[in-house]
Amino acid sequence: MPVVACHHQRAQQGVAKIHSVILTRLRAKQRNKEYVASRTAEGRTEREIIRCLERCAARQLCRIIHAALTPAT
Repeated sequence: MPVVACHHQRAQQGVAKIHSVILTRLRAKQRNKEYVASRTAEGRTEREIIRCLERCAARQLCRIIHAALTPAT
């Protein structure tokens, strides 16, 4: 398998994991349920809301990874 295809496949797996985390949060976390209700009232679609939540989760994950890889000063 070419290296590019391997990286693409891993990226797709990461996106799928973040998506499953968001779907779980939507079922379990009251804060996320309230967010969906407020965004729906603004006229956003469920797809747009999930996309926003996925971006937020990805940013949180990047911060965690970056903090873990940055040496302490």
